[in-house]
Amino acid sequence: MRRRRLHALALVGLLAIVPGAARAWGPHPDITRAALEALPEADHWKGVLGGEFGQLTNYSWIPDWQGLELGDYSADDYLLIRALPHYVLHGDPQVRQTWRPFFLRALQGLRTETPVNAARQLAPIVHWIEDTGAPPHAAVIVGDLHGPLENWVPASEIATPGYAPQLLGQDDEAAVAGLTARLEGLVAFSVERATRAKPLAAQGEAARPQVEPIILESALECARVLADALHTLFTLAEAPQPPGAGLRGAITTGLFHTGAPKHMDKSARIMLLDDAKFRALGPAPACLAPGLTDFATNAYAVTPQPADGAWHGSYEFRSLPPGVYRVWAYRPGSLARVSAPVALVAGQTVTADIVLAPDDPPGNIIRNPHGDIAVFSPQPDRWTCYENTRWVSRSIPVQPGLTYRVGAVLKDPQAKVTLVTIKVQPPNVDQTLASVPGSQAVQEVRVTATDQDWAMALHVETTKPLPEAIERVWVAPAPMRP
Repeated sequence: MRRRRLHALALVGLLAIVPGAARAWGPHPDITRAALEALPEADHWKGVLGGEFGQLTNYSWIPDWQGLELGDYSADDYLLIRALPHYVLHGDPQVRQTWRPFFLRALQGLRTETPVNAARQLAPIVHWIEDTGAPPHAAVIVGDLHGPLENWVPASEIATPGYAPQLLGQDDEAAVAGLTARLEGLVAFSVERATRAKPLAAQGEAARPQVEPIILESALECARVLADALHTLFTLAEAPQPPGAGLRGAITTGLFHTGAPKHMDKSARIMLLDDAKFRALGPAPACLAPGLTDFATNAYAVTPQPADGAWHGSYEFRSLPPGVYRVWAYRPGSLARVSAPVALVAGQTVTADIVLAPDDPPGNIIRNPHGDIAVFSPQPDRWTCYENTRWVSRSIPVQPGLTYRVGAVLKDPQAKVTLVTIKVQPPNVDQTLASVPGSQAVQEVRVTATDQDWAMALHVETTKPLPEAIERVWVAPAPMRP
C-alpha cells in the first residue's frame, strides 16, 4: 500500500496583482466601442451575437487577465490555443506572434461556435491589435513613462464618425497578409507619436494637456485598424464554406465551489482530438498535444439547472470538417475524460454526451489537482514551474466567510505544499497554519477565508516533475454543518 503523506501547509500573505489601468493601455473598451460603431454590419451581428456583441468592450481586457478566473470561465480558456499555447508579452516585437494565430482562431470561433464562445474568442485579437498601437508598446518604452504614455488620453474623445472600414482580404490567407501590413503601419504610426510625446511626458503631470492629443491620435488609429479587422472577420465568417458537420452534447458532473456565488459556476472546457492521432499516442498518453485539433469551446451551464444535485452544461459546434474525432472534456472539481470516437458527416449533427466523474474531495477549486492534465505541452496545465523547484497553481477566487479544506497526498516524501492566500490589500502577514506529520491516513487543515482574502493558490516545492511529486492536492469548501 502506497504511503500517503501530508506535509507542511502554511498560509502566506501575498499582495494580489489585480488587473487595472495602471500598467495597461487604458482605453481598451473605448477603442473597441469606437471600432464597433464604425462597422456597416453592426446591426446584423448584434442579431447574431445578441448581448455578446456589446460585451466585446469588456472582453477586450481578457489578455490582461491571463491566468485569472473570470466568473464562469477562465481567461486562459480563450488565451491559450493550439497555435500559440503560451503567454506572450504585449509590446513589439513579441505581440507580432499573436496577429496570425488569434485572427484565424477568432474567425474559426465565428464560424463554428456559439455566440458567447465566439465573442470571447474574438477578445484576444481585439486586445492584441489595440496593444500593438499603444505608443509605449510600439516604441518599447518601459519604466516610469510607460503608464503616462498609454493612459494620458481623453477616452471620451475616441470615436470614428464617418470611417468606412477596409476589407483586408478576400480569403483567410489574404486577410492575414492584409492585417499584418495594416498592423505594421500601426506600429510605425504609434512609434512616431511616442517619440513626440515622450519628452513632454518626462516633464510630469503639468505637461499632460500637451501629451493627451498625441496619445489620442494613436487611440483613434487603433480604432480604425480594429474596425478594419472586425469588418474583415465578420465578412469572411459568412463567406461560403465547404459543407460541414455539427456536434453537440451535454456535460454532466458534480457541483463546484458550493457556498460561493452563482458566478463561480464554472464552465467545462471542450477540445476535439483527431481520433487516429490520439490512438497513435497509446493508452493513457502523458500529453494530448500531438492529437489535438484546432477546435475547442466551452460548455456553459444550462438554465434552469435540473434539481438533481449535479451540474449540467451543453456545448455545440457547427461547420466542422467531416472526420472522426474524440471529445476531451474537463471541468474543475471533476476528472477529465476522453470520449469514444465520434464520426462526423457533412450535413449531419451528432450528439455526444459526456458524464465527468467528480474528483476527490468533491468541489476542489484547484485546476488540474493531480498534475496529470497536459493538453498543450508535457508541462501540467494551469501550473507554472519556477527555478525547477517550485510549482505554483493558478489562483482561484474564494468566498469570504467560507471554510475550506486544504490538503495533499504526496508521492515525493520530501515535497512541501504551501497554501497561499492572496489579499485584496496590503499589508499581508505570514501565518503558519499547521505542520502535519506524515501518515498513512489522508490529513488536512482547514482555513476560513476573511473579507480581505481574494484568492488562494497552492505551491509545491519539489525537485521532481509535478505528477511524480503529488498524488493530489485540494482546496475545497468544507461541508456545511447542520
